Amino acid sequence: MEFGASLSERATGPRSHIISYITGAWADSGFPGLRGHFVRKNLMSFGNPQLPKEIIRFRRISTGIHVDLTYDPTRALRGLDHNLPFPQSWRAEIFHVLQHRDDVIIRS
Repeated sequence: MEFGASLSERATGPRSHIISYITGAWADSGFPGLRGHFVRKNLMSFGNPQLPKEIIRFRRISTGIHVDLTYDPTRALRGLDHNLPFPQSWRAEIFHVLQHRDDVIIRS
């Protein structure tokens, strides 16, 4: 996994943890492996200058094939019009993002 943003930018840290839990790939805190097998350490990097900051690149190590994803929840919220107080507004936004997830995750 390669992030265009550094670890301290754009909520990259929390997003990287979620991706780590799903994929098993970690940065320097990952599992070092057993005799060269099952290594999960150093499979994630941050601040790739060749990627835009909003891009996360998923690369298959065995083939080198990659896919770039962008996560932008504001795209789903553009059509949402509500005048609710917090926390109802927050709940409505989360629900709307989940309903329109195809607008939130963009594959390039």
